[in-house]
Amino acid sequence: MTGPKAHDPQAVARWVTTNWPPNAAAATNPFWTGKLGMTISGDWRIAEQTKYAPNGHYGFTYIPVPKAGDPTSTWAGGWSMALDPGLPGAGPGRQVHASTSPGRKARRCTRRRRPTCRP
Repeated sequence: MTGPKAHDPQAVARWVTTNWPPNAAAATNPFWTGKLGMTISGDWRIAEQTKYAPNGHYGFTYIPVPKAGDPTSTWAGGWSMALDPGLPGAGPGRQVHASTSPGRKARRCTRRRRPTCRP
């Protein structure tokens, strides 16, 4: 094959509606049920794999790019953090400091078993 295969948008929408409807239980994720061969997701899927597909095998790679040699990227740089402006006694600066302190980051990396985390 010499280029991306064209897919019928309506057929893709039907597949998603059937196999990955909104608010579906994690156990029905088409990646765990063997209906999807590749997914772009987050590190929370590692714990799901242990629970819903313990005998499944998967690997990690970069997000595909249109042309070999193009730089890779992610939509969020690999992780995200949200600040709670209503958290009593902890303004944004304090929240950022607490979230990024070496001890806190090491605990987060260890507890969530994140392969891309660097404590």
